[in-house]
Amino acid sequence: MAQAALGPEPSELQPLRSLVTQLGKRVAREKADSLKVQNHRLLAHNQELKGAIADIGSHQTDVYVYIHEKLDEYSDQIAAYEQRVAELEAEAESLRSDRDRDIAKGREDAKQEILRLTQEVDSLQDELARVQEFQTQREEVFAELDAEAKESILADTVQQLNDTTKRTLAENEQMTTELAYQSREVEKLIDYVAVACRRVAVRGQSRAGGRAARPAAPRRRIRHHVDRLAPLREGPGSVVPNMGASGALKWVIRLVAAVAACFFAYGIRTYAIDTYGRVIHEFDPYFNYEITEYLNAHGSEAFFKYFSHKHWSPIGRPIGTTSYPGMQFTSVAIYRTLQHFDIDMSLNDVCVYVPVWFGVIATIFLGLLAYEGFRSASAAVAAAVIFAVIPAHIMRSVGGGYDNESVAMSAMLITFFCWVRSLRTKSSWPWGVATGIAYFYMVAAWGGYVFVLNMIGVHAVALFFLGRYSSNLHRAYSLFYLIGTFGALQVPVVGQAPLRSLEQMGPAGVFVLFQVLEAVHIYARSQGMDAAAETSLRVKVFGATGVAAAAVVAVVWPTGYFGPLSSRVRSLFVQHTRTGNPLVDSVAEHQPASADAYWHYLHYTCLVAPLGFFATLVNRTDGKYFIALFSLVAYYFSARMSRLIILIGPVASILAGYIIGQGAEWAFDQLAGAIGLGPKDADDADASSSSSSSADSAADASADSSKGRKGGKSGARKPGKGSKSKSASAAAAAAGASDSDWLMDRLGVAAFLDWYKSSTGRAARLLAAAVFVFVTVAAGRHFFWYSHEVARGMSHPQIMFQARLQDGTVVMVDDYREAYFWLRDNTPEDSRVMAWWDYGYQISAIANRTTIADGNTWNHEHIALLGRCLTSEERKAHRMIRHLADYVLVWAGGGGDDLAKSPHMARIGTSLHSNNLVPGVTVDSARFREVFTSKYRKVRIYEVVNVSRKSKKWAANPENWLCDAPGSWYCPGQYPPALNKVLRKSKAFKQLEDFNRREEDDNDSAAGKQ
Repeated sequence: MAQAALGPEPSELQPLRSLVTQLGKRVAREKADSLKVQNHRLLAHNQELKGAIADIGSHQTDVYVYIHEKLDEYSDQIAAYEQRVAELEAEAESLRSDRDRDIAKGREDAKQEILRLTQEVDSLQDELARVQEFQTQREEVFAELDAEAKESILADTVQQLNDTTKRTLAENEQMTTELAYQSREVEKLIDYVAVACRRVAVRGQSRAGGRAARPAAPRRRIRHHVDRLAPLREGPGSVVPNMGASGALKWVIRLVAAVAACFFAYGIRTYAIDTYGRVIHEFDPYFNYEITEYLNAHGSEAFFKYFSHKHWSPIGRPIGTTSYPGMQFTSVAIYRTLQHFDIDMSLNDVCVYVPVWFGVIATIFLGLLAYEGFRSASAAVAAAVIFAVIPAHIMRSVGGGYDNESVAMSAMLITFFCWVRSLRTKSSWPWGVATGIAYFYMVAAWGGYVFVLNMIGVHAVALFFLGRYSSNLHRAYSLFYLIGTFGALQVPVVGQAPLRSLEQMGPAGVFVLFQVLEAVHIYARSQGMDAAAETSLRVKVFGATGVAAAAVVAVVWPTGYFGPLSSRVRSLFVQHTRTGNPLVDSVAEHQPASADAYWHYLHYTCLVAPLGFFATLVNRTDGKYFIALFSLVAYYFSARMSRLIILIGPVASILAGYIIGQGAEWAFDQLAGAIGLGPKDADDADASSSSSSSADSAADASADSSKGRKGGKSGARKPGKGSKSKSASAAAAAAGASDSDWLMDRLGVAAFLDWYKSSTGRAARLLAAAVFVFVTVAAGRHFFWYSHEVARGMSHPQIMFQARLQDGTVVMVDDYREAYFWLRDNTPEDSRVMAWWDYGYQISAIANRTTIADGNTWNHEHIALLGRCLTSEERKAHRMIRHLADYVLVWAGGGGDDLAKSPHMARIGTSLHSNNLVPGVTVDSARFREVFTSKYRKVRIYEVVNVSRKSKKWAANPENWLCDAPGSWYCPGQYPPALNKVLRKSKAFKQLEDFNRREEDDNDSAAGKQ
């Protein structure tokens, strides 16, 4: 209307209006498109929000369920606490009433007691007055008696002195006459023996009449007695050998060296104590210390009935019947002895020093064993000095290394010494009692007692086959076996093994063999049988005994009475990693020893010991046979298992000590003679050099040569049998002597002896002696330096060690103990810690927390379950771990950490379970939350999220334990029911130690047929 009033629109404005209209439409379309895009975005965001809300709702539901469960649990706990509070209040009220009643009664009793004491005090005062009066009278009487007694005693003393002086003078005159007579008789005896030596100097077949010459054994015996009687000629009436300046100096040197060996053995084992303090080392020693504390606190009876649910959760472990208790009892005995004498030393310090002390004891008995083997004091001292510092011995006896081997080495050497000592002479067999007692201690100290038992058994049967059987051998071995076996049966961890274990049946067979041999010999002697008849009887009896033994074995074997060889013993005869038990194969010490290992642990003795071994084949005695067999057996076993290099250390020291000791003694005689301390000529020097050792060896050889196959009762034939006259014997001796001279001439021995005694030979001997001394001293210094360097390397406790940072700073890495201290200080006391079985001992001893497994291998199935938990895919692992543990401890940071051990974990786990391993390493914080990382990142501890409290409570409930009898101490636990599904899927592991394997196989095959 307004436009009509204005008139028609100009034509110029119409295009402009059309353009404005189009622009408006375009703007409207763009706004509509923008709104559509925003709408689509809002729809998509709305969908995302709906999904998030759904997830949150689901999570809230889980949280609600979890909170509801926790509220129920807390409600139950609150109800229990309220009930407990009510009970405690009632109990407190009862106690208050009892207390008031006791106080009233106590007051009344106190009044009565005060009245009674008052009366007693009055009576005692009266008595005291009477006593004082009596004391005054007694002093007066005693004063009078004292004066009279002094006069009487003085007179009696003077008379007794006069009588004693007269009697002493008379006895001196009589002894002088007797000594002169004895001197004349000794001179006659020496002259007679010299004549006898010349008469029996012939060896082999005599030329006169073709008759056999006398055997060499009597000649050696007579020469031996001549050597022993020769010093008696040095003065009239002399009964003590005059060693001279060189002999006395030689014994002084030996004594000083023996004492030095003990100091060396002590000092070289204290590096760890000096550097790290009195700290227990490694893994097993911590467990040994823990049960030592238990033994000291609770006594032996409780120790052997100690079943701990703190170890091997949830099934527990019978500590007293799965541990060798010898070292623990020894440590407690030492500790209590020190306390008795008011010596302030803690039980921890005693355990730290036990390896050091027993290293010294082992050194002493090694020297004694070397002396019994070679009958040479110089060899014994040299062997002790070597053994004191040889790395093969130090490897198991450093301070703080509180392990069974540190005590067992001493027990083994004591047993071997007593055994060889029991064979020295015909009257030495009572030493078999000491051998049996020492073996009993060896059984209580270490599982390696099987080696000691079989070593003695092998030596005894070897002497039989070598024709050296005697009644002395029978008695010594019988005493050893009976006492030792009876003692071994008393050790709970051993049980019936001496009568059932296959690896111990050999020595039992030797015992039966010797009883049959001795019975046959006694019967034959009582019937007057000759050698042929006795041999025939022996064959018959042996045949009947063999048939009877085979029948018994055939009947008993199918019942499973005899067990097969254990995996560790079997690993000595099969290739490593093929024993059939991945748990045994996983131990690095079970690998064969390399040449580098021998050089590392034996050093120069590797080069010298073979010479000593060949020396055992000369002038053979029972002792030398033992040393030879010991060296062969120890070398074989150490070559099969590097851990057993500890066994070759003693015998290598003995063999090397014999060579060095004999060489040092010879060199000493040469040099002493040159400076005027010894005999003037070379021949006398050599004689004095051999007087202290070869005389005893000759005595043993002569005594041994009298042992025959008839129980050692038949010696050489009686001299004079078959001889027609003394002249015939003299002719035979002369002919034999000429043959001997001719043979020595042909071999050039006589010429060599002439040169040896000449001035040129004397100069050569001095030069050789000087060279020997120089080389021995130089090599010995390097050997000692090397041994100390190795000892320093072995003295790291492993639980803490020194390291060097990139900037060169030396730091003490104590990550492992820090982790255990964190567990001890920051976790509840009932916390269960899962870790690989190597660390269980330290967790229980240092952190004082429950472990899933420790270093003992008594239950393969449980360790396999642990291996499955640690190597399974994380989600599956969490499903199992939440029912077993509250925390998981992991060693990381290189070296022998859990990553390096994971192949063994998986191999052990898959021996029973199918792990379905997944490559890669991940950590899900929703399942395992990291709560601790050590300073140098060697250890990490994870808390298990959503632990099953129900399973934990069920496993800890004593009602769910499987006690063998009501009220019994033996109560193994059970796995929580939540793990039944996992356990049912595991396959049975038929390890070699399973005595019922054949029976199970038969049952399985029968079930398959049905």
